[in-house]
Amino acid sequence: MHDLFRFGLDGAHLDERMNNALAFAVDKPGVPHNERMQDPAVGHHRDFAQLWAHYDFLLGDSLSHCGHDAVQLAQDGDKWRILGITYTYNSCP
Repeated sequence: MHDLFRFGLDGAHLDERMNNALAFAVDKPGVPHNERMQDPAVGHHRDFAQLWAHYDFLLGDSLSHCGHDAVQLAQDGDKWRILGITYTYNSCP
């Protein structure tokens, strides 16, 4: 994966910490992390696809934050590769 951008109340940031650690953080022991997407919309044309979805994020049983995900993917042979992830980070209503 190349880029992970976070849009919060303080503006947009390239989240290099998450970019480098995202794949490793998912499988670590501790409080479970659960991102739940609602109503995902997927667009696809030949070797390019994009996903857009609202999400809420739970740490254990507690609601942490909400936002929107945008994920861009490209097909490389028989595999889909993530080109980038952009997301918003907001308080939940």
